[in-house]
Amino acid sequence: MVKAQANDPGDPNQRFRRLSDLVYIDRTCSLTNEIDDGNIEYKLKLSDQNPQRFQRLVTQMNFRLLEGNGEAFYMIGVNDDGSLQGTSAELLDKSLTTLKRMADALGATIQIILKVSLGFCQADCHKRLTSSERFVCEVAVRRIANTISFGSVLVSQQHTFQEVRAVMCGDVGAGKTTLLAVLTHNYLDDGSGTARTRILRHKHELETGRTSSVSYEMLGFDEQNNLLNDQCDPRPTATEIASKASKIVLISDLAGGERFTSTTLSGVARHFPDWSIEVVSAIDGINQTGVAHFRLVTELQIPTVFAVTKVDLCSGDELHKISRRQSQL
Repeated sequence: MVKAQANDPGDPNQRFRRLSDLVYIDRTCSLTNEIDDGNIEYKLKLSDQNPQRFQRLVTQMNFRLLEGNGEAFYMIGVNDDGSLQGTSAELLDKSLTTLKRMADALGATIQIILKVSLGFCQADCHKRLTSSERFVCEVAVRRIANTISFGSVLVSQQHTFQEVRAVMCGDVGAGKTTLLAVLTHNYLDDGSGTARTRILRHKHELETGRTSSVSYEMLGFDEQNNLLNDQCDPRPTATEIASKASKIVLISDLAGGERFTSTTLSGVARHFPDWSIEVVSAIDGINQTGVAHFRLVTELQIPTVFAVTKVDLCSGDELHKISRRQSQL
């Protein structure tokens, strides 16, 4: 039987992203590197140690479901680089339980496609070498037809509310993600980008501070227009907010980097926004990428509001220049 090597540079056809694509599976096999787009997610293990972490996992799953038109696949025991490290039977059971909870929050079901043992390996447990069996597992997640999802929020079709959708556009470094985190998490930034860590989903995004994928956040208001996002501590989950809201503003945070233009275009087209929020840095002004985003939403006849960030770092004259530039656009 032939062993499949997914990222063998000598064979361009052997670029598998699912365990079920491999003809033979052992510790030496590997998949191609995980990518931000698409409906396939790699996880070494899944943990929901706190509500905020669990909500991020739900948001991530919803994105994968959107990418796959209601279907996503999780590879458990697999590193981001595609290597098969495996996880213990105990951690695998916990991961599947967490995955089931995530799917329930989105009105989805899970199905184990395959579960394979990688054999036994030694691990340092409390300074003693122990031998444990390692597993990899592929799980399919599928949306149930009679539910609606707004961002990371599952809402029954019987629950009604006014909904407004918006997209955040603008150049990289303008402060889109930080502004969105402050608005939706009631958390002021410390000037070093701490607030955006509550929204960024991928390790490389946390390391660079640059968004490379589309993420969704929500503002909820009750019948008296009171903001529901910060009414208790700990902060309520998106599903809890939606269940009490009479009005929801769903905001998608788009990538600003020029090399992620296709991701931004996909986010605008898929989101069907009512408004566009063009975020402009008061220091850098409106540059080429910001202009391109503005022209895109204008061509799509999406009304736009401008949000100017970092105004405390520039003079009044510089703000007037930005205002004149906006008028010219």
